[in-house]
Amino acid sequence: MALAKKHPRLRAVVQDFPGMKESFDALCPAEIKDRVSFVPHNFRTEEQPIKGADVYMLKSILHDYSDKYAIDIVARVRRAMKPNSKIVMIDQIISPYGAIPWYMEKVQEGLDLHLWLTLSARARSRGDWVQVFRSADEKFQLKTVVHPPECLNSVMEFV
Repeated sequence: MALAKKHPRLRAVVQDFPGMKESFDALCPAEIKDRVSFVPHNFRTEEQPIKGADVYMLKSILHDYSDKYAIDIVARVRRAMKPNSKIVMIDQIISPYGAIPWYMEKVQEGLDLHLWLTLSARARSRGDWVQVFRSADEKFQLKTVVHPPECLNSVMEFV
């Protein structure tokens, strides 16, 4: 919604479980409702219904899944993509020890433990993310990584 406000020509489709539609309707500002829509979608069991989009954004999704299921989700998106589409993923990249402040390392360790214990998932390094995407399609390349300072999430662009 913030992107649609900032970019008046942007058209976006928000996908989430059907139960989220009410929240979407309540939160979506009237001035962008003609350009931002909601489509119920279960990315774990359904093929991606939006075919040939320029960009597919996955925000805070894949970290909740083991490699097997994360690869399956990416593969479903890949099958819907056109040759010049991209995936922009917003998620955590586990930093090597000593690369970030100690208190952020502790948050990362806690997240990794939480994912492992509750979801059989795990936090991933940059190389781990590349492996997930290449396992879904060997042609995937990590083009850009932006990591805002003091932020746990990074923005990764896969083409």
